[in-house]
Amino acid sequence: MSEWREALPVYRTDTLTLREVEGADAASLAHHLQSEEVSRSISSPPPPTVAALEAWIGRARAKRAEGARACFGIVPAGGAHAVGVIQLWRLERTGDSSVWEMGFAIGSEFWGTGIFHEAARAALAIAFDRLQATRIEANCLVENGRGNRALEKLGAVHTGIALQAPDPDGNLGDFKTWEFRKETFNLSPVARNENANGIRRPSEKGGGLTD
Repeated sequence: MSEWREALPVYRTDTLTLREVEGADAASLAHHLQSEEVSRSISSPPPPTVAALEAWIGRARAKRAEGARACFGIVPAGGAHAVGVIQLWRLERTGDSSVWEMGFAIGSEFWGTGIFHEAARAALAIAFDRLQATRIEANCLVENGRGNRALEKLGAVHTGIALQAPDPDGNLGDFKTWEFRKETFNLSPVARNENANGIRRPSEKGGGLTD
């Protein structure tokens, strides 16, 4: 099941759309992710210009085609462009293609709204169901209390602390380490429906995942 290498699934509900990040998202992401509040909560700042973000998005999509990365944009209801991202990438160092890592960032005006939690659960469900992940690691800066609480709320298990460890861009920091496992992750409310083309989220408005 490698259809996702052609195009990532799309998750829609009455509150948000989770879909592959697009070049047209660059200006919106620059606005939402380059604020001081967001920058100090992540280990490395986003690309500094809209053009650099467009190039970064292009590389992420190329990595998806290679089967190495999935980068989702979080689009709130009524919006056209992403205000945050959720990334999943294979951990090549493990020698196990079913082990992935997760990273995320969202504009501060959407903190506490529940949008990130729903989007992250959908992204994890996609990873376990479509990307054939069996384990997903996540590293969050020790001082990022909000990010660590979000991972705990999502059901991640705290596995330790990595001191002066590199992030994907090579920046060093002290991280809390977390993991999700397929056998213990509860897909509800993003539950499997064999009659649907993908994963469907039960709701009166029929939200779900489609290719």
